[in-house]
Amino acid sequence: MNFEPSIINRSWETKVSAMPNIPRGEKGFPHSLYLILEKLKKGTPLNTKIQIDGSNSKNTLEDLLILIRPSGIVKKISTGWFTSEEIEYWLDTKDNLYLALILNGNIKFISEILAFFKEGPTTIKDIREYAALDYKLEWKSKSEILARLNWLKDLDLVIYQDFSMTYSITELGIRFLGISGFVKKEELEKQIDSTISENHIIVSSWAEEMCEISERDRDIRKTGLGYFPGSMQVAHITTLDYLFLLKQGTELNVILEYSASTFGISETSAKQYLATLIHLGFIERISKTLYKATVLGNLFTKDNFELDFACCVNKKYAFVFEILFELQKKELSTKELAIIAKVSFNFPSEDSSNISKRLHILKNANLIQEHGVSAYTLTNRGVLFCERFKNYYQLNNSSKPNLDENIAGKLNEDTVKKILNELRASSRDSANPNRFEEVLSKAFILLGFKADWLGGSGKTDVLIQAPTSPKFTYKVAIDAKTTYSGGITESQINFDTIVDHRKKQRLIIL
Repeated sequence: MNFEPSIINRSWETKVSAMPNIPRGEKGFPHSLYLILEKLKKGTPLNTKIQIDGSNSKNTLEDLLILIRPSGIVKKISTGWFTSEEIEYWLDTKDNLYLALILNGNIKFISEILAFFKEGPTTIKDIREYAALDYKLEWKSKSEILARLNWLKDLDLVIYQDFSMTYSITELGIRFLGISGFVKKEELEKQIDSTISENHIIVSSWAEEMCEISERDRDIRKTGLGYFPGSMQVAHITTLDYLFLLKQGTELNVILEYSASTFGISETSAKQYLATLIHLGFIERISKTLYKATVLGNLFTKDNFELDFACCVNKKYAFVFEILFELQKKELSTKELAIIAKVSFNFPSEDSSNISKRLHILKNANLIQEHGVSAYTLTNRGVLFCERFKNYYQLNNSSKPNLDENIAGKLNEDTVKKILNELRASSRDSANPNRFEEVLSKAFILLGFKADWLGGSGKTDVLIQAPTSPKFTYKVAIDAKTTYSGGITESQINFDTIVDHRKKQRLIIL
């Protein structure tokens, strides 16, 4: 079948992981999507609450458009929301096979599920294991798997058998798979790290010199990454375009016009970006209204611009290449890196969005790669980079003590930072409460208490004893709680259990 217009099929790395989380209603996801997009086309006010039959959702039109946006079906610019050319064709034809191809072109693990179904009827458990083992999609719950299955059911690509609780591919699903194809495990391994065959780092000599960070540089580097128009995935390309515009000197009114017409950004945003380029040393202000690229700005070439660009950002902003040396130790999520940035690099807060910007720059330079749903690891190029530039980052990559060592009496900055990092990270790891309990006991040992990690059903999580004279000594039972959001409410505390611990141990309760 010949579809028009042609469907954009993103690379696996740039596809999103989440399905459009809109209300399903009683008529299925495609009907809900059609209703939402028709409301947009008719000019319905964005703050209007959209009622979908069979759903109790109270979302406004804009709430729903935000949920749909990652799939590429709708976009937002300064003038408002608009639908993609691809989805316009579906709205005209209501061809759900075409809709399935649009979703598959923008979202991971859709056709890959159908390929798995060709082996025979499959359970949700089997699908989750397949996603984790073959595609490194280690979702914490089955919600994303269920979302895909429900979309595929509503698009008539799979069927569910109640008696066996299994899913199977339909004839239409087989037809879809023949059109769409799917990413195989072997192909994915090659796609994830395109630098696997590299054996040395290609970086401009002037950019390499910028990698050497002095003590003064460390003190003046900013934590908040400046403003960049558009997506951070193409921040380096955007910068190159502006440097070309400003190569011979350009008046402010021309820059503002270019910014508005190219990126749809306001005068204020354009000036913020100019301030970022000035801070990076790429441009300078010649007069009140004239801006021009500097010698540094004119050094860039397109050959290895992404890595050179990362070197320049690292020179002016804290915790950029330091991320590489953190990932050299183990894979980390954005949240875990945000914790490290706050505790070890004096960031004012655990700002994940600020870390995400840095990760995009490092990904563009092919120094890191995504691993699973939310974690990052080094690429082969990243490993080579760390080896080549390790002497420049000894202060940030020094050998830190293992938390499993006897830490009593080893109160030093590295130990404290490592425990603080682990305390923050493990307190949000709700799937692994033992991790938080264990590091909590080590934290109290660091403070001078005698601490025992007990854990287990019916037991106190951590038992500590104050290091005082026998007459004044006391013990405290600590009940540790983890939550993904980082905060604990009163309703999450089992006070009966705490009282039971007090009766058993005759302890003070924290």
